[in-house]
Amino acid sequence: MSRISFPDWSVLSLDTQAAVDRFPVLINSVRALTAAPTLTAPLLDLVTSILTRLEISARHREMLILLISYETDCVYEWVQHVPQAHRAGFPDEEFPLLIDEERRSADEADNALLKFARCYLRSSGCDEAHLHLLREHFSDRQTAEVLLLLGAVRMFTLYINALGLEIDAAGPELARRFAALAGQEQ
Repeated sequence: MSRISFPDWSVLSLDTQAAVDRFPVLINSVRALTAAPTLTAPLLDLVTSILTRLEISARHREMLILLISYETDCVYEWVQHVPQAHRAGFPDEEFPLLIDEERRSADEADNALLKFARCYLRSSGCDEAHLHLLREHFSDRQTAEVLLLLGAVRMFTLYINALGLEIDAAGPELARRFAALAGQEQ
């Protein structure tokens, strides 16, 4: 059970109701956003864009989301995104890359991304050396997407943790529906 109550559907504005209806699956994190009704639509649009419209690969996106989940101890987000990570081509065998900083991927872009993300998440941003390493593998647009994804998902995981949301069993369905929205349905 959440630490705060969510508004009754009938008191939400039509815009907020429409934003929730557009989201592929009604899950607890979406319900939690309705507690801030004027922010619900823009935040759900942000989530949908992050999950469907980035230039960085879906695999890298999910690596970052799982890393943020791990770094912020957000079990809810981890459970929701494991199926999406699998669908994006990030298998269980590679999960140790997220947990053990000494592990290295055969892909240097993965290593640069994870090193940069850890620096960003553990400090108040990033230093020039880590940013330079990231930019050796990612374009300016992709670098901006990485920065915004890290900040946005971190915000969501902290909100979810603060509320103590119960885990939904919708991870596989979310993965399927967001892949379809992104035009990656298999």
